[in-house]
Amino acid sequence: SGEQLAAVALDNRRRLDEFLRELGTAPPTHTIAAGRGTIRWVIAAAISQLGRQGHKIRMITADRDGALSAVLAGRTDVAVLAYDPPPSHLGMVEIASYPQMLVISSEHRLAARQAVRLGDLDGLDLVVPPAGRAHRRALDRALLDAGVSWQVAAEVDGWDLLVHLVGLGIGATIVNGCIQLPTGLRGIPITDLPTVRYWATWRPQRHAMVRPVLDKLRQP
Repeated sequence: SGEQLAAVALDNRRRLDEFLRELGTAPPTHTIAAGRGTIRWVIAAAISQLGRQGHKIRMITADRDGALSAVLAGRTDVAVLAYDPPPSHLGMVEIASYPQMLVISSEHRLAARQAVRLGDLDGLDLVVPPAGRAHRRALDRALLDAGVSWQVAAEVDGWDLLVHLVGLGIGATIVNGCIQLPTGLRGIPITDLPTVRYWATWRPQRHAMVRPVLDKLRQP
């Protein structure tokens, strides 16, 4: 009950803040919670466009659970989540989807392929996120179901580090297809891994406030 009351109080304060800004000249402020990779590779263009249009953006870096908690508690206006959709009692819209790709050296034996299947990864050393992360759990299940034998080359957090270690020759990795790869690396779609979908979610009480953010997040 206390958490619900706090969320309602924050919603009311947010509405009051927006009303006072409309009376004055202060630009509107929007709070967005998302993971580091999502901020850099998925919603960076939307954030830039909002800033150029005079909106003030406050970012909260959080994993899925943290971003969802921030929305439910009223601490953020919008959260961007990957993989599974948000709970049905929240507002939601799908804003992007990307295939998953194998990242390898341009000189790797698979580099000439236009696409691969999980079975082609058998025997590879993979750079992966730490155990327990959503991406790692999904990879573990998919590779196990496909009967793929693989070894952990390194465990690091963040898409940039995953790709960076591949560039250093540590192993291969699997990331979302939105990532821009440096020279010397090749990204190949993995046809039997599901597309990663991204959702914007918000409390229904803030729908009118978050509409400018949603309009930009949904742009291709």
